[in-house]
This record gives sequence, structure tokens and C-alpha cells, in this order.
Amino acid sequence: MSNSNLPDDDLGASEAIFIRVARVADDGFTMVELALTLSVVAILLAIAIPTFLSTGKSANERGSQQNLNTALVDSSTMFQTNGQTFALGTPAQYSLYASLAASSLSGSQRNLTFTTNNSTGPSSVSVYVSAGGNGIVLANKSAAGTCWITINNPNAISTTVNNAFKRRPYGTGNAATAPTTSPKAGTAGAQTVYLPTTSGTYYAEITGDSVGTDCRASNPKLTGTGSKYQLAKSAPPA
Repeated sequence: MSNSNLPDDDLGASEAIFIRVARVADDGFTMVELALTLSVVAILLAIAIPTFLSTGKSANERGSQQNLNTALVDSSTMFQTNGQTFALGTPAQYSLYASLAASSLSGSQRNLTFTTNNSTGPSSVSVYVSAGGNGIVLANKSAAGTCWITINNPNAISTTVNNAFKRRPYGTGNAATAPTTSPKAGTAGAQTVYLPTTSGTYYAEITGDSVGTDCRASNPKLTGTGSKYQLAKSAPPA
């Protein structure tokens, strides 16, 4: 049997790897290892974007998608470094989760503005965090007028919690509302879009909606007979 005190150069490749893993288990993760883990997560998220969100779009649309993906990667980093939750405050501060997340994201990404209000353009990202801290919604309005939305639920969303606090778009304050069907055509009146509560990463787009305040992470809407809502779930990378 090999002596675990020998230098790695004197060991076989498999033995060296085993000993390094054992040392990590004993000593915990270093900052470098954590950074590498987060980098891998960022790459996997970038790969996982559905095709329908990245092909056949104008440069304006692609730029907005890229900004949204940057915000998604930053929010995933925040989730990991915050003990795998998007809730930066205490449980009693659920109404502050979105603003605290927006403030944290603003500090990590200077080229984008994060807000709890509606997105006003490609550099403005609207933020909402579920009352339980298990999910985050990011919305971005492109220069062409499309509202792009990313829904990242690492864990299933509790509709009971969100309904109790009347927190859209995961709950209404009354009975649980099923996610809005996709694709869905808009009507003259404004319709609230309800987002998926099951775990996973989802991407959505709302086109043809000319009401500026509709592109809001906490309460996305579909207005106008020419508007359309589409949703896709990200497939895990092969």
C-alpha cells in the first residue's frame, strides 16, 4: 500500500487524485476551489440556454439575452455563496429579498442596473426573489421591445409561502395558480403571467407587448392582441 505521506510525484495518477480529494474532504474547500466550482456552474448555465432563445434573433435581441445570462450567472454565484438560497435577509424580511438581491447584484456587475421595478432597457434587469428564497426571476427588455425572462428555481417553490404573502408571479394570495400555458396569445386586456414553481431553469419571452411596465420580474404581464408569451425549460447539458 502506498504511503499517503509521499509526495504526489512519487504516486500513481489515480492514487494522487484520491489523496488530493481526501485532503479537500479533510480541510474543506479553498477559495480557489470554490471559484473553480462557480466557474463550472457559470459555463453549464451558458451552455444550457434553449435554442429558441439564441437563434434567428437580431443583434439587439442577442445583446439583451447576453445581459440576462450575465445576470443569471451572477445570481447563481450569489446563491452558492449565500448558503444555497436567494434570500439575503432573515425569513421575516421576505419583502426585502428582491431589493437585497438587486443591491448585491449591482455590486458584482457594474455594467448593468438591477431594480425591483420594471426593466426599462437592455442594461436594466428587473429582479424578484420568491418568499421562500428558493427561486429568482430576472427580466430584461431588449431595444426591440421583447421582454426576456429567466426563472431559476434550484429548489421547488412553495406556493403556500408565496400565496400567504401575496407574492407574484409564483402565487396570488388565494388558491395556487397554475403556470401560464405556452405559447399564449395576448388579448386587449392585461393578463398576469404566472411562472413555473417546479425546480429547474426556464427561459421565456414576451413579444408584441408595448406596455413598458409589463416587463417586471415580480409581476410580468401580457397585454395586446398582437402580444405572445413563450416558455421553455432548459435541458441539462449532455
